[in-house]
Amino acid sequence: MQLTTQFSRLVPLTLILLGLVSYNFMSAQWVGPTATAPGSNTSAPINVSTSTQSKLGNFNAYILSAASSTWSPRYCDQVGQNCWDPTTGAPGGGLGVGQTWKNRTGSRVPNVWYQNTTGSPMYLAVRTGGGASWMVYNTVASDTGALEIAGQDGDSGTYDNLYAIIPANGYYKQLGRNAAVWAELSTP
Repeated sequence: MQLTTQFSRLVPLTLILLGLVSYNFMSAQWVGPTATAPGSNTSAPINVSTSTQSKLGNFNAYILSAASSTWSPRYCDQVGQNCWDPTTGAPGGGLGVGQTWKNRTGSRVPNVWYQNTTGSPMYLAVRTGGGASWMVYNTVASDTGALEIAGQDGDSGTYDNLYAIIPANGYYKQLGRNAAVWAELSTP
């Protein structure tokens, strides 16, 4: 009997409290956004319209596919290094693209390491004045681990021609006799 009395008091109080809370929610005023996104609101999501959308930070996607074309004023590798301008036609400018021949005969001497700092592969054409001559390449300015990339032709002629492609940032040097002609196809 005592439980019934307490329950009969509790039910009306619960209904009154529920009515007050419900009234508060029903009379609340909804306020819409103050501006079209993203103006002063959350950033707009990637849109699916035909209009261009800009983003200031990086955009990362597991797979990125374009239905017709993609473009950028500059393309870089995955860490943002080794960038190239597509107007040059190939990464780093490419061999022969935007490059000119330079006569380095007076400024290159045998047995001295030189580095390709052009940011693009370069082509070497060296003619030595007879005798044994080689061209070597390495990723550092060191004879240890250097690779012979061009050598004498083996005949008893009066000169040897050495031809080589040197990657960007690679080191190269000519061993042997002085060059009669040293030409480099590289960017300015």
